[in-house]
Amino acid sequence: MFGLPGDLVSRIRPREGILAFFLSDWAFHLGGLALFTFVLGWDMEKREKNPFPYLFIGAVSLAYALFVEIIQIFIPRRSFDLKDLFFDMLGIVLVLSAFYLLKKDKVLAGS
Repeated sequence: MFGLPGDLVSRIRPREGILAFFLSDWAFHLGGLALFTFVLGWDMEKREKNPFPYLFIGAVSLAYALFVEIIQIFIPRRSFDLKDLFFDMLGIVLVLSAFYLLKKDKVLAGS
């Protein structure tokens, strides 16, 4: 659904129920950037011997989110939306917070 034009997605997306919740636009943004941040963070955790670079991972993830939103300006039937960017940032913050708490509790390897 990520590459579909917004008007087409709105026609095929369920209007109610649990599936509508998980297929909502904000859930895609939150989940997509959370997954991106998790994969980036997990890779950095396995490679780095120094302290976990939260700021770097957050900056790279936010840059990616901005890139995705800005590029939508040039795609027909897509648009830049601050609400989408908010949910992108929320996904980033949730994952970085989880990494921090797991690292603090020494759940992650290399702690």
